[in-house]
Amino acid sequence: MGKIKIPIKKLEIPNKRQVCFSKRMMGIFKKASELSIMCGAEIAIIVYSPAGKAFTFGSPDIDFVVDKYQNIPVHINDEKVQKSWRSEQKYNFILRELDPEKKHIEMLKRQERSKQADLW
Repeated sequence: MGKIKIPIKKLEIPNKRQVCFSKRMMGIFKKASELSIMCGAEIAIIVYSPAGKAFTFGSPDIDFVVDKYQNIPVHINDEKVQKSWRSEQKYNFILRELDPEKKHIEMLKRQERSKQADLW
């Protein structure tokens, strides 16, 4: 089963809109993290949900990138930056570990459904 192309338009059902927002927000943060790690880019993202709640992502740190963008003298706290990088690396490692587990669980569910269908 392949992916279905979804037309880009505002979702009318609020529940679907919230689910879509959450998934896509995490996706864009993941891509930003990968870009930062692979290319050494300094990234800051601020996203406001439809409810008005702010979500941020920054690499190495959002304050560092925003201050640099605003031409404010930046004082790097190496310990804070290193801690941020380590956390980001752990997060990406966990995501890579989670994908095969999700596939394994889905396969087990399909096998279970198949066994139940055979019993009937």
